[in-house]
Amino acid sequence: MTRLPVVIVLFLLMIFPLLLLTGCTPLVHPTVGAQLHPELAGLQAGQVRDHFTRTVVPPDLDVRWVEVTLIDPAWVAAEDREWGLLAQAGEEEVSRRTVERLAALGWGEAGTIAFEVWAFTQCTGCADLARWRWELAGPAGTQRSRFPETARAEVMSEEVQTLTLFGISRQITLSKARGELRFGGPAGPGQLVLLGTPPAPGFEPMRFVWQTTR
Repeated sequence: MTRLPVVIVLFLLMIFPLLLLTGCTPLVHPTVGAQLHPELAGLQAGQVRDHFTRTVVPPDLDVRWVEVTLIDPAWVAAEDREWGLLAQAGEEEVSRRTVERLAALGWGEAGTIAFEVWAFTQCTGCADLARWRWELAGPAGTQRSRFPETARAEVMSEEVQTLTLFGISRQITLSKARGELRFGGPAGPGQLVLLGTPPAPGFEPMRFVWQTTR
């Protein structure tokens, strides 16, 4: 009589990590045409962008954090609307700005999935995000991993600091960098997994996951 509860407990222990893994990957609702998903309606621009953003904070402080945002017109348009209010710009100017930004970011091109990347790092050479090894799998489950067709990067700011450890001081340069990645492939529903590895020894790939839906 006691075997059945034990079996149930063991089964739950086996699937519990899978449940956690599934629950930790929230659904992403890409914009379809002119339609904005109801869950995104009424949110501020930063909240809309967060919906498409994944962040990794590695244990090694050489790379403080990396943030990757799936390009979607929902957050770009939301940011431009807030810009329009601050700049007192008209609707046509705001719309034109959104179209230009989406084109520059690579959204809307046939068979293209694009990302914007931000990183904060003190690793020498890691600020050049175009030199990282980027690899994308998905959204189709059988699709092979692929590398970016184009990768661009720029250092937005730098700050020199002095670190003291065990009485020994050294200077480091903290860099905030921005990059753009474009991958070929269908952008339909399914899981997107992006791996990013810095161009320096000793780093494990950083994993960013989106579960897209329609």
